[in-house]
Amino acid sequence: MKRRKLVALAIAVLMTMLIPATAFAATHEDVDTWDKLQAAFADTDADVTIILTGDITTLGALQAGEGQTYVINGQEYVLKDVRLVGAGEVEINAGIQNEDEQQALQVKEHVQLTVNGNVDSAAGGVQVNDFAKVEVNGDVTGAGSGDGVDAYGYGEVTVKGNVTGGGNGVDAGGAAKVQVEGDVVGGTDGDGVNAKDFSKIDVNGDVTGGTATQPFSDMNTGVKATVEAEVTVKGNVTGGDAASDVTNANGGVGVKTDEKASVKVEGNVTGGNGNADAANSGLSGQQHSNGGEGVWAHGESKVEVSGNVQGGDAQGNNGIAGDGVKATGHSQVKVDGNTQGGDVLADSAQADPDEPEYLHSRGGNGVEMSYTADVTVGGNAIGGNSQGDQGRAGNGVIVCSFTMSDLPYDAPERAPGKLVIYGTVQGGQADNGKDGNGIKYVFGEEGDIGDLPLFMEINPDVPFDANFIKYNCSSYIANTLMTFGHYEWEKIEGELDQFEVTLAQLCTQAFGKPYDLNTLDEDLAALSAEEKLILQQAVIDAVNDIIRPLFVEHKDELRPEITVWQVKGGGDAERFGANSNGEEFFAALLGADTNYIIRVAAPENGELLVQQTAKAGETVTVTALPKAGYTLGKVLLNGEELTGKDGVYSFVMPEGGGVELSAEFIADAPAEAPTNTAGSPKTGDNFSAALLLGLMAVSAMAVVVVGRKARTGK
Repeated sequence: MKRRKLVALAIAVLMTMLIPATAFAATHEDVDTWDKLQAAFADTDADVTIILTGDITTLGALQAGEGQTYVINGQEYVLKDVRLVGAGEVEINAGIQNEDEQQALQVKEHVQLTVNGNVDSAAGGVQVNDFAKVEVNGDVTGAGSGDGVDAYGYGEVTVKGNVTGGGNGVDAGGAAKVQVEGDVVGGTDGDGVNAKDFSKIDVNGDVTGGTATQPFSDMNTGVKATVEAEVTVKGNVTGGDAASDVTNANGGVGVKTDEKASVKVEGNVTGGNGNADAANSGLSGQQHSNGGEGVWAHGESKVEVSGNVQGGDAQGNNGIAGDGVKATGHSQVKVDGNTQGGDVLADSAQADPDEPEYLHSRGGNGVEMSYTADVTVGGNAIGGNSQGDQGRAGNGVIVCSFTMSDLPYDAPERAPGKLVIYGTVQGGQADNGKDGNGIKYVFGEEGDIGDLPLFMEINPDVPFDANFIKYNCSSYIANTLMTFGHYEWEKIEGELDQFEVTLAQLCTQAFGKPYDLNTLDEDLAALSAEEKLILQQAVIDAVNDIIRPLFVEHKDELRPEITVWQVKGGGDAERFGANSNGEEFFAALLGADTNYIIRVAAPENGELLVQQTAKAGETVTVTALPKAGYTLGKVLLNGEELTGKDGVYSFVMPEGGGVELSAEFIADAPAEAPTNTAGSPKTGDNFSAALLLGLMAVSAMAVVVVGRKARTGK
């Protein structure tokens, strides 16, 4: 009995193996309605083939069963408002569009979908959630306010063609992954790429932000990344341009990052441009359309660009052009090429002379950075130009130093960063205004704001009276001390006591009697206007004498470590500047610590040994070492020959740097062959004659022996 059961089982297994594979597959032909399509997906066979014979608009979600494969054929037909859920594999060989839903294609849960065609929507294109995976072997297009691709959760999307959004081109969050083989373009007021929340996006083509139609909008960025998102673009990235029919519309930022996001661009990055029509819209004295920054990094984000970075151009007499690079917080930006601020394009003849306060256009800065950020530029950093009336050109670099806020002085976020520029730093030029500095120090919030009174100065709107002396001067001293972290009362009280001593001496001298705080207003009133002005300036100088050493003491905490090759002011501007009433003091104090790179043109047949950097005024020693067989010809500094001795030369680093060393090494003359000074043998040279005769005899014997062997064969 047991044997019969085993035989029956073996026969059953054999019959199962002989059943054709098609017995587990099903084909549904003539599918042209939602009901038929739904019925086909209800099939429980492992492989389901669906033949479309008409366009179908889905009215609900299609359930793709786990372990099942569905193939929909019908290239000449269209599926609309496709919704897929479940865990099966689906292949659609047909076009996909939308009709009533927000997305033409929505895929959730664990579905794996391949679309061999385009996804073309009048709203959103593709939306992927959960753990679903979608591959589109074509283009994806959104319209209206719909994104081209939305991916969230752990969803994955691959698009072999281009992606165009009505809103954003690609919008991803969570831990989603998106790969686009072609280009990505944002729609009206949309970003090209918007990456959030640990998502990862790779684009092999170019990325462009959409056109801006909203005044003062923060949209139409090329690539926007936040919260540890990662974006890689192998092409170029460009912020969207401002629309022509919107007042005060602005160009978009090329790349904008925040928190711990990371963006890498192998091409160039450019901010969007303002629009001339939007700038000249008839607003008296205020017309403008700003340009977008090339790169704007904030927080602890990182941006790397293999090409160049360019800020967008602004339009109008009040326009502000985009900076090439703007780095705030503890962000890190690395540009292998050049970075340049945008220009202000304007017709100063259109300026309104009745409202001069609006006429302050500004060219973009090559780099604008917080002193806590890290910025490296492989090429030059150049400020943009300004054509606007009473405009300001961009600076090569703006360093935003400490803010006069309540930020604790010893907070970790106040640690200085680094600025390295391997090329020239140069300010731009203004046609009718102020040229840009090479490097400008800005005290206060980020941005090229107006001058700050870091030192006390006479203000006609503030009366010089007992209240000024009692409170204004003391508060100024105490606030500056606390700004630099001196919160201990002993330090503050000591400085205030010293000020009181100086104040008493000044007042006693001015009043001709001992200083008395209780009668101060009466004593001041007794002075002439000229005497009062002299005393006021002397009191202010006493305050500044206490404040000035604080800036000297803490100068290393006011700016990043700066290393550049050369610094040049634009037009008539100085190399260094500051937005303070102590501009000359700060320019000299902070500019003196600039490290200048020493370039060395690698010579042939030798080498030059020299330090990598030096400060202005520092003596630099150069050692020239030729290779074997060569001699040093000369050492050149910027094409001019240096004088030295025994291969050692020196020069003084000039103000502004910009030096390059080179050398010439000359091949040594070849050694002459030795000559026979003894001449021919003479009578008496017995040894030489005997040697010559002996050699001749040996040669003759060798000839005889060889001849004999040839005849005898032995």
